[in-house]
Amino acid sequence: MLIEEIRRLEMKLMGQKPTACSACKGELLYEGGGAYRCVKCGHVELDAFGKVKKFLDTNGPAPSIVIERATGVNKKYIERMLNENWLEVYKHTELGDQGKK
Repeated sequence: MLIEEIRRLEMKLMGQKPTACSACKGELLYEGGGAYRCVKCGHVELDAFGKVKKFLDTNGPAPSIVIERATGVNKKYIERMLNENWLEVYKHTELGDQGKK
């Protein structure tokens, strides 16, 4: 259990968590899925997990280098998220025409 907690902490530290709203510098509240909403203006900020999740939800499976270029999130971090099952990605062939989850 301790190793798992250390890994979670590492992921948070590597996750490029936003500390204030980029629009108004207001306080952010975590909404889940890597998204943080500003309590002052409602603007949504994404941490690294949120950026990768949004990319995959929008574009479907892609090589980690493509995701890195599109999101600015380090390829090693992306691969770690996938290897440790932080994200679920299905190949188009596994779901027929649905293509992605």
